[in-house]
Amino acid sequence: MFKGLFDIQTRFAKIDRNGGPFKQLNELIDWETFRPELSQLREHVDASKGGRPSVDPLLKFKMLILQSLYNLSDDGLEQQVLERLSFMRFLGLGMGEEVAEWSDNTRAQKDTEAKWTQKNGKQSFGYKNHIAPDVEHKPIRGFAVTPANAHDSNECESILSSNADPSVYADSAYMSEERVGRMSSPDSPYLPCIHENGYAKHPFTEEQKRANRARSTIRVRVEHVFAAQLQTADNLILRTIGLARATVKTGLRNLAYNMARFVILKRGIVS
Repeated sequence: MFKGLFDIQTRFAKIDRNGGPFKQLNELIDWETFRPELSQLREHVDASKGGRPSVDPLLKFKMLILQSLYNLSDDGLEQQVLERLSFMRFLGLGMGEEVAEWSDNTRAQKDTEAKWTQKNGKQSFGYKNHIAPDVEHKPIRGFAVTPANAHDSNECESILSSNADPSVYADSAYMSEERVGRMSSPDSPYLPCIHENGYAKHPFTEEQKRANRARSTIRVRVEHVFAAQLQTADNLILRTIGLARATVKTGLRNLAYNMARFVILKRGIVS
């Protein structure tokens, strides 16, 4: 409970001193640029025929960004917006304004498109987020979502986009003569920097070992992106049914990461 006239302003000032990202997100991102496209996607509700008036699409979009950053359920998102002043200010909501209710109609459904996979002895069920981050600054430049059992290399070239630096770093799972040939062709915008494979009868030479170590120091930056997403969200569980919804949710998660990364880069903390 706020007892003084300036208690809220005092609390916001302390939140800002602690380095919360939401104030800077609002300062650095022109959210209105999203409105035209969001408005086309909105489901219009005719209030004269009954039903709840439609929520402002930009407000709903910003709520989805919050949900994606912290991997909140629909109920959890609504509760956090009610309780957290930083969320309310980010959304432009006043203390007395109603928070949009989010329904969950998929709890009893079975996902027939998600698949099982096993990695490092751990089984997982769901979908896989394939990303192509920028080497220098680490925003995600391209992504694809597949069932979890899809091989990483299947989406390698589909998520790439032309960049000032043509180098493409990947581990040995992506190595194939056909792929290296395509990327090395004169009309290709890419330069393959893929880990070489070693074989029992053909062990690595010292030169190959040095080359792989040099590639590893750069390729590992893709793991930094997943670690940053996991650190913010605590877990990367998807609460959706079907590949189409999983792609949208994962795309929002990647977009939310890029926005948070943008704030860090603007602060001048580049790592």
